[in-house]
Amino acid sequence: MLVVPDGSPVFRLLVVEGVGTLLFAVLTLPVTMPGRARVPEWVQVLGLMLLIAMLAAAIRTWRRVIASGLRPARAGIARPGAAVHGLRRQAAIERRTRVLLALYLAAPVVLVPIPDTWTAFWFGLTLAAAATSSFSLAWLAAARLRAHRAAP
Repeated sequence: MLVVPDGSPVFRLLVVEGVGTLLFAVLTLPVTMPGRARVPEWVQVLGLMLLIAMLAAAIRTWRRVIASGLRPARAGIARPGAAVHGLRRQAAIERRTRVLLALYLAAPVVLVPIPDTWTAFWFGLTLAAAATSSFSLAWLAAARLRAHRAAP
């Protein structure tokens, strides 16, 4: 399991993504119900703006992760293999940030051609996004709680 360090740029990105997606879902789920004729234009524009904002945030985070470099673990850790473990963790974080960036680039290309009359699809997609962002925020909160309990 990938552990994202508390306070890192990736941790903050995941929190912003989760909160932003939940706010989007709260605003748009009532107007994207399957019984409606079509999804309102403001929902489409808001969704596209959210995707572009998340893309920009992912690019900024990726640049910060790359700029920080693959540094060894902190000097205070004296156990054998700590530096290698730290490098592997940072490389995994950088790789997952690149995958996230690729997904944000692909999402508008895939979603824009889908017609606004497919309200059941858009409702299901928004509901799934809300559920996954809720799970992500709960996972981050639990990981942060575990880290604070483990700290002396």
